[in-house]
Amino acid sequence: MLKIHLLFSSLVCLWLVAMASYAYAGWVWKQGDLELSEHDFQQVLEARGLQHSKLEAKPQLQQSLLQELFVRAALLQQDSLLSTEQEALIEKQVVEYRKNQRSLQVLDKLARQNMPNFEKRAKELYLVHKDNKYSHPLLLRVRVIQKKIKEDKATSIALLEQIRTQVSSGELDFIDAVKQYSDAPDKSLAAGDSFWFTRGQKPPIFFQAAEVLSAQTPLSSVFVWQDAAYLLQFLDRQEPTVQTYAEVCDSIIAELSKAYVDKQKTLLLDELKTRFQKEVELNPSFQ
Repeated sequence: MLKIHLLFSSLVCLWLVAMASYAYAGWVWKQGDLELSEHDFQQVLEARGLQHSKLEAKPQLQQSLLQELFVRAALLQQDSLLSTEQEALIEKQVVEYRKNQRSLQVLDKLARQNMPNFEKRAKELYLVHKDNKYSHPLLLRVRVIQKKIKEDKATSIALLEQIRTQVSSGELDFIDAVKQYSDAPDKSLAAGDSFWFTRGQKPPIFFQAAEVLSAQTPLSSVFVWQDAAYLLQFLDRQEPTVQTYAEVCDSIIAELSKAYVDKQKTLLLDELKTRFQKEVELNPSFQ
């Protein structure tokens, strides 16, 4: 009997879970007698060229869209307020919109006819731009203490050397040292953190000092550039990389295809405009 009772209890629990799931399935939001079904929501996404998976990755955008659809639904509850003339105008606007959209779709279809295979051209462009567009240099990030040299250069250097020793021994945190000693005007924004930089974006002596840093060797030697002494702390680095053709071929082909389609659309529209100018007979009252 105990086994039967346990089995019955388990079945009841499973039924309750299933009913709870069913109660929430099939709709996106509810409020009173207003409801947005999953089917209608999917229709909206398709009409707007959106993908649910990508929208879910952007919660704020999804929330904004759901709010927009709720506002629309709430207003449409009162569409009986519209006059016969307004309803007739909407129907005319819908017909006109459909014609415009259909003509744009036809134009796009015509522009894509006979589109060549761009793979060979894509490979050529990849080789041309491999050393610049698809090659990414060494990127560095460091934390910086900058000490202005006023009259006594040795004093500024000695202070940074002392800070370096204290940070190395664990007596002083580098961020605290930045806040206390750095003369950099933007030190309070990110505790001395630099943006990512490459060779050429910093003075050579600065880049050379940063280039040799690592998690194992996090502190630079103290160095001087122009009117300031510097001490750097390692934050991160990204080694030089070269994107392979396989990684970028889709984007190159997409760019070539878009350029081709855009050009074909322009040619087709120009041809139709020329036909209008040369072949269309206008009623004198519309001239």
